[in-house]
Order: sequence, then structure tokens, then C-alpha cells
Amino acid sequence: MNIVLWADKGGVGKSTLATSLAATLGMRLLDLDPQGDSLRWGRARHEAGDESFEVMAISTATDVKEVLLSTTSTVVDCPPGQSEIALTAVALADLLIIPCRTGDSDMVALGRSLDLARRVRKARPEVQIGLILNLARETGRAKGVEAALRAQAGQDYLWLGRLGARVGIEEAYASRRTLLEAGGAVAYEFRGIWDMVQKINESHDSLAS
Repeated sequence: MNIVLWADKGGVGKSTLATSLAATLGMRLLDLDPQGDSLRWGRARHEAGDESFEVMAISTATDVKEVLLSTTSTVVDCPPGQSEIALTAVALADLLIIPCRTGDSDMVALGRSLDLARRVRKARPEVQIGLILNLARETGRAKGVEAALRAQAGQDYLWLGRLGARVGIEEAYASRRTLLEAGGAVAYEFRGIWDMVQKINESHDSLAS
């Protein structure tokens, strides 16, 4: 199964989610972002003794296609925007996860992201689209956005959950821990997302076998 984390806008927490999902699911982690944050995170985990997942980085759309058409389950951290390499990964996703935030520009970008995701699903109806509200603040606006996104979930996308804007997320990522290992509210909220993704993965594997 290919789990692709992508958004049309940067700064939405793709790398944090991709690294934690790959490590907790024991899947290969593929970093497509030239910044290489996920690659460094994964290598640091390996150096600390966690060999439960493979980590690699590639920089061409041709290589993306080759890797994602292999039989190894992969979590992909995409660069933001609609570059050739990102669009290739999105087109080969089994589960396309779009993280988003609640600002005005984030909502505009989310609209573009969902438009593209719908076009992908039109070509490949089996593709599932998941939405995660990330770094959500406890403001009236943020709560309103979350309520609207939850209400609209269904035919267009799956609601995978939310992560609040907590210092523990940044601290966990910086110290090369997963969000489950962060403990407290961070781990509680991420576990809900992890459980949803795990069920989708298990269902996909069952259908494929």
C-alpha cells in the first residue's frame, strides 16, 4: 500500500506525520522533498537502533514510479505544490493523505488539493483520500473550520482526525521520536489517526491478497 502525504501548500506538517506513520506502521519511508527532513529523521532513528522501517530519498519522477509500483508498502513525504515528482506520487497513491491548517490561505490551498485529488480518483476510483486537520488551535474560527470539515467528510474524503497545536509535536519531531512516543494528548490524538490508517491498510492488504 502506498500512503502519500501531500498538500498544495507547505507548512502543514507532512513530514511530521509521514515519519511517525512510517515508523509506527513499519513501512518504507520515501522522502521526495529536496529539504530532506524526513530522510534525516529516519537516518537518526536508524542510528538510535530502530531498524523497523527503511528510509530513502529520490529526486526524479521516473524513480518515484519505479519505487511505488514495487510490492513494498511505502509512506511518501511529498514536497508541497504540483511539481512533476509530487504529482507522480499522488497519481500512484492508494491512500492520499492531505494535512491542512485553518488559516484563510490554508483553506484556499485545501480546495486546490481536493480538486486534484478528485481528478486522481476519477482516473483511479480505488484511491482513498484522507484529511487531517493539523496544528489546530482552540479558537472559535478553528473550531468552526473543523466542524465544517467533519460535516463535509464522506463522499469526497475520509476524516482521519486532528492534531492540536502543541509544543509536544515539535519537541517529538526534533528529538526523532514518533508522535506516539511523545505521550500525553499528542499521543492520544495521533493514535486515533494511526488507528484509522492501520484499518485502511489492513483492508487494502485483505483485498489485494
